[in-house]
Amino acid sequence: MSYRLGWYQRQTHVVEIILEGDITFEEVAEAHRRVLRLIEAMDSPVTYVLNLAQVCLPPNVLNTFPTMAQHPIFSHPAINHRVLIVGKNCFAERLAHIFAALYHRIDIVEQLPNTVGLSGASELSPNRLVAQSPT
Repeated sequence: MSYRLGWYQRQTHVVEIILEGDITFEEVAEAHRRVLRLIEAMDSPVTYVLNLAQVCLPPNVLNTFPTMAQHPIFSHPAINHRVLIVGKNCFAERLAHIFAALYHRIDIVEQLPNTVGLSGASELSPNRLVAQSPT
């Protein structure tokens, strides 16, 4: 597998998927399914973090946007905040902006702070916020 999934710094209100190396759309979809199983067991809202800082996106990634945007992870009522970590990857950052503009509100950051509440973008350190997608 080319991803890791878990609670961000052991905080049970922030679930993170870390994508690494070459990844396929099918692996991303499987990771999203696993996140849904995790959050459905929770009794409080969670923040969903997708970490793209160390990933090599597939060549057909733009073609997958419509299908990816329809995934229940983007409309699940238990997810109160969505964050995309792009690191220093300019290509991933540009794609994230396109996805956010076309489909869903997400916050795009270079990295997360060490401790994070993430009930909203205002809790992100301003020097780490790359962009906040339109509402």
